Amino acid sequence: MKIIADLSHSMPLSAPVVVTIGNFDGVHIGHQFVLNRIKEQTRALGGKSAVVTFANHPSAVLRPDKQVASISTMTHRTLLLERFGIDILVVLKFTYELSQQSPEVFLDNIRRALPFGHLVLGFDSTIGRDRQGNKERVQAYAGRNHVVVEYMEQYFLGEKAVSSSVIRKLITEGNLEAVRPLLGRDYSIVGEVFSGQGKSKIIGFPTADINVSGLCLPPPGVYAVDTVIAGSTHSVPAVANCSAPLLEVYFASGDVELQGKQVEVIFKRFIRGEKVFGSIEELKKQIRADIEIILF
Repeated sequence: MKIIADLSHSMPLSAPVVVTIGNFDGVHIGHQFVLNRIKEQTRALGGKSAVVTFANHPSAVLRPDKQVASISTMTHRTLLLERFGIDILVVLKFTYELSQQSPEVFLDNIRRALPFGHLVLGFDSTIGRDRQGNKERVQAYAGRNHVVVEYMEQYFLGEKAVSSSVIRKLITEGNLEAVRPLLGRDYSIVGEVFSGQGKSKIIGFPTADINVSGLCLPPPGVYAVDTVIAGSTHSVPAVANCSAPLLEVYFASGDVELQGKQVEVIFKRFIRGEKVFGSIEELKKQIRADIEIILF
């Protein structure tokens, strides 16, 4: 998958390009409904599929006092879109200046860098300053510029509409069983291990610390998880203590080296709530008991 970080340079393409635009936070089954459509169009045209998204949620700029917690990191979204078979990913930093662009200017900038002829959007998609780029305005733009535009229907699982906001609510409630069918996979966190070795020496268990600030998280507590190290084809069972802004992962095996590596932590089930320990020995005893739960 080709990744573009800005729109300052045009990308020479001889094949038709089918584009979609959105946050795609979590790349849930509603997003996959849209992605499947651009892949269908791509195959029919013999072209390339492209996703335009934002590295940071627009709420961080437009509503800094009410920022939306992300379901997935940008690294995670990139992995999911790559696994989905997307050809080109445009990752833009959402800024105040970008938020002030009219829908026509925003689309013109994308077309200069990525000359698309087909645009597929979600049912409630709006583009440009103050969400002015509604369906009628985007269709008018498409007509003037010989672009085929298609709005997808709202996606339902049974009788319930699928959305990132619904998934965020379920995650914060700890209802990960209900989250699974909406994501089309187990809820997981992808991040880089930034510390843990020092703690490992103290408590006697391999430990990996991941910064999860800004993410939508389940209730604080200890969870049974599977971990997949970048480049690996198999998972390693572990227990994770989830308490923002840190995810602490403890492994049963003594030969796990993760410092600086990218890891996917896949949540399987809740084990217990948080506890305060009076000594390192009490903590070690509890971690040992938690690990025995996931292994036996």
